[in-house]
Amino acid sequence: MIAVPVLEAFHRNADRANDGGSYFARREVGRIFYGVRGKVAAFVGAKPSELMVSSNATEALRAIIVQYKPRRAGDTVMYADLDFKRHAVGHARACGSARRDRRAARHP
Repeated sequence: MIAVPVLEAFHRNADRANDGGSYFARREVGRIFYGVRGKVAAFVGAKPSELMVSSNATEALRAIIVQYKPRRAGDTVMYADLDFKRHAVGHARACGSARRDRRAARHP
């Protein structure tokens, strides 16, 4: 179940995207993504250039685990361990980085 404030924010943002059409996609989405990336980076103590923001979990897992270069031994791939655990671990094993380390982020 989604909390009412989250659901209301979702609807506001979906309406904004649908009403704005291609103008919104071309002119505003990038600024929003970079803003989100900056806020998340500050929260986790990283540089914005060290993070990626994606549209959905499948896109993120594929881009980070399979396609991201240069990923080197010792690098960490962090993802939300929800529905995609087998998918993520399978890709990690295929790429030679199957070590799993579970940590929970503290939320304010």
